[in-house]
Amino acid sequence: MYVRVYDLKNNRYYKSIVYGIVDGYIKQFIVLNPFLNAFELVDYIDKRNKECNTFINMINPDKSEWVSLKNAYLLKYKKYCKEKNVKFSLEAFNGYEDIYNNFEFMEKLIRDKLVPVENLNVELRNLDDENEWHYIRTQDDANEFLKLFANFHDSTLESLNYTEDNNTRKLNVIFNNTCWYGIVELCFEGLIAMNLRPAGDNCFRYLYSGCLIVKDECVFWADEYLEDEDLNYEYNFIKAFNVKWKDIEGTKQ
Repeated sequence: MYVRVYDLKNNRYYKSIVYGIVDGYIKQFIVLNPFLNAFELVDYIDKRNKECNTFINMINPDKSEWVSLKNAYLLKYKKYCKEKNVKFSLEAFNGYEDIYNNFEFMEKLIRDKLVPVENLNVELRNLDDENEWHYIRTQDDANEFLKLFANFHDSTLESLNYTEDNNTRKLNVIFNNTCWYGIVELCFEGLIAMNLRPAGDNCFRYLYSGCLIVKDECVFWADEYLEDEDLNYEYNFIKAFNVKWKDIEGTKQ
């Protein structure tokens, strides 16, 4: 699972693979804070906020390598906590099995909420599809793609495919820019907003330019050069928690 995390103490966002979800009195996520190079135990919901805003925004909910443990499967850990006098109500654990089996790590994380990565015997994970997709994580990544794709100049939006379930909001968009680069697919994960305004009958469908703006660990695309995101922009735009891209046809040399 891949999420965006709000760091309340420092008023900033970061993205992380989820190493586990602990269900006790409240739901908490085990994530890796890249600013601190440390694992954090983060509440899912901001309990002080009456509107139930979340600290965790879902991006990619893939749990294919996770285990789901509850009831009798938690007895060994509960025994360990009793021996260590750790007071924590654990009703269920969902995540990587080696994380759960590292009782010393779990005990430190539950007690201190923050555990530095150094000197820990914990396997750090990468996203499973990083060999297939190019992730746009920073504005520099976005600028590099824009330069490569000629700022969307002379490109056409060929298709959009939107999928949604309880945890997923994803939009796959294919752009054709064979005059300059080739054909690419952009995958917007954790879709926040979009607006689609097709070209009029007397207008060309070719784009003149475009933008990709990375801010607060979100990305905003529009079919025109904008200096900042604008959800009131009257033409085509997309905003999501994450974007990645790949070639789907040979690169123009």
